[in-house]
Amino acid sequence: MNANVNKNIPHAIKAVEKYLAEEERPDTVSKEYDGYAASFTASVTTSGLLPTLAFYTDIHKSNPRNQAKEVLRYKTTQALMHILQPSEERVAKNALLMHAMKELYGPGAEQPRQALGRIDASKLPGLQQQIIDAAIALKLALRNFKQDDTQAKSNQP
Repeated sequence: MNANVNKNIPHAIKAVEKYLAEEERPDTVSKEYDGYAASFTASVTTSGLLPTLAFYTDIHKSNPRNQAKEVLRYKTTQALMHILQPSEERVAKNALLMHAMKELYGPGAEQPRQALGRIDASKLPGLQQQIIDAAIALKLALRNFKQDDTQAKSNQP
């Protein structure tokens, strides 16, 4: 196994506990997160890093009243950001997308409605590999938690 994945696994377990586990049952995660983690790397490979991060950062779907119980893709990116930069502080909903844009376009990418200019293509492979390694560690960490599919069933017609 990749050494980077190995070193990320303890951080991934903490990220699952902090961002993906259910509040009432901290040893349980929604089955949907396993699917999100499994498809993340494939999406990066086929669509590219920034389109995948934009897709997974679905902040517009969050409901402030149900936020703790909702299963949303952006929570996966929060967990990935926590793996890359472990911290006790809460990670912003769009932190991974903003981190990638800042790394690839420079510090001006954080400003709203800013012309981004050209991407620094030399940084893309390294950043992409770091995020893929974090996603693999997250997928492996999810195996240590019980999976609950009641949320997935309630979303079906």
